[in-house]
Amino acid sequence: MQRIHPQTRKWPTWHKEAKEQGIDYIILFLTKGEGFVFCPSNLEYPFGMGGTHGGTHPVSVDRILNDLREFFHPGFRGEIDWFTPFIEKIVEGVDFSLDDLELEKRRVRIISGDWPGF
Repeated sequence: MQRIHPQTRKWPTWHKEAKEQGIDYIILFLTKGEGFVFCPSNLEYPFGMGGTHGGTHPVSVDRILNDLREFFHPGFRGEIDWFTPFIEKIVEGVDFSLDDLELEKRRVRIISGDWPGF
């Protein structure tokens, strides 16, 4: 579980910004059978995988790369390719800002509060 950056002993910038802006979920891709969600307000499980049919399941930093390789349908990987470098940064403990995601240029859905019951 990654809570505080190991070298700087500070909260990640993306997490602080999400808390300040009330961003709980950034849906990168979601269909009935498959989906990928960035949950920047949740340091224990900052990712979610799964579709609206079976629900999304929280994924930890320690498991995300393996779960993407093993369980995320290869036909949909192109939908989240732009986000892969940020996943790697989180795994490696490299800090970044939510502004770096350039969300205004992306087809994403941002949710504040509880996960909706799609």
